Amino acid sequence: MVSPVRGRPGRRYASSDVSFRWEYLDADGKPAGRSEAFEQRSAAEEWMGQAWEELAERAVQEVVLRDEDADRTLYRMGLGPQ
Repeated sequence: MVSPVRGRPGRRYASSDVSFRWEYLDADGKPAGRSEAFEQRSAAEEWMGQAWEELAERAVQEVVLRDEDADRTLYRMGLGPQ
């Protein structure tokens, strides 16, 4: 399982705040870890913009942005060549 990227912490949130989290998927589409939670979607997306290369080097093939409070997937994207 891939752990969160070091040196790029997520923003922790209070229980009443909305939370967004990246789930990491391996080449078979199986869970391979997840990021820390972010209070804002824009913060989660900004973090991924900085972390994606390191995740790809660690064999993460795809990531899924989840709105945990609404229990829904916002979108899924690949990290490798298209």
